[in-house]
Amino acid sequence: MHTHDMETQNRNLSIETSLRRVELLLRELAIATADLRSVKAQLIEQTRRDTPSIRLIQDLVCDHLSLPAEAMTSPIRTAPYCYGRQLAMWLCRALTKHSLTEIGRRFGGRSHRTVEFALGSLMGRRNTETKIRAEMDALSAYVRQLMN
Repeated sequence: MHTHDMETQNRNLSIETSLRRVELLLRELAIATADLRSVKAQLIEQTRRDTPSIRLIQDLVCDHLSLPAEAMTSPIRTAPYCYGRQLAMWLCRALTKHSLTEIGRRFGGRSHRTVEFALGSLMGRRNTETKIRAEMDALSAYVRQLMN
């Protein structure tokens, strides 16, 4: 065998070895990526379990205040309905990671400004009315207890 042929053969072996290494690295990368996706999915699922849903909060407030479920999305602006929505919006803001826009959307398509106003109104009453403060604290503690 000539020197030139041996050099070509060695280069071919070197290329084959390099390709095998690349294939192995790609497989390891694929496995690591799949593992990372799995971990991410588990973290997302854990977060979902640790925070209450808007619907759960709405249902709990309706049960607590003896309001129909429609009170959360209704255009009706009677005092019991408004207070129930304000209380539920406050709990959603305090206990979930949803934006004001998303919270408003789930309360009958209300704007984030409406949610801001509701939160401000309720916080003002919280500072002056001990019954409301106690109710807010009790409901907040109850929802947190449910999630643990």
